[in-house]
Amino acid sequence: MEIKLDFNDEEIEYLCHSGSWSFVSLQKDRFFDLNDGEDISAIIEYEKNNVVDYYSPNGETYSKSQLRFAGSFLDAKVYATYHSKKYSNCYILSDEATGEWCVWIPEPLSTETD
Repeated sequence: MEIKLDFNDEEIEYLCHSGSWSFVSLQKDRFFDLNDGEDISAIIEYEKNNVVDYYSPNGETYSKSQLRFAGSFLDAKVYATYHSKKYSNCYILSDEATGEWCVWIPEPLSTETD
């Protein structure tokens, strides 16, 4: 079944209540994907090979990816579908620690402060 909705970049962000640098590869047992672990494996491989040169006082490195947390599976599905037009590897995950749904996208978290 297909449902057509029209969102712009600003409106689509309303579907997620928060975001962070991705930490899936650091806490891989915390997340569950809808494809029997195939998505988690792809995420871990991506995060291992794609890091951001970002100044951190602790010398930490971050993956060129982020997690966006949504209030429901439907919000996550719409958000992921929207971003899958831009990224072929965009995944919906269940955060087993919080019971929330999140979307992993291969885009660094913005460090800009406006």
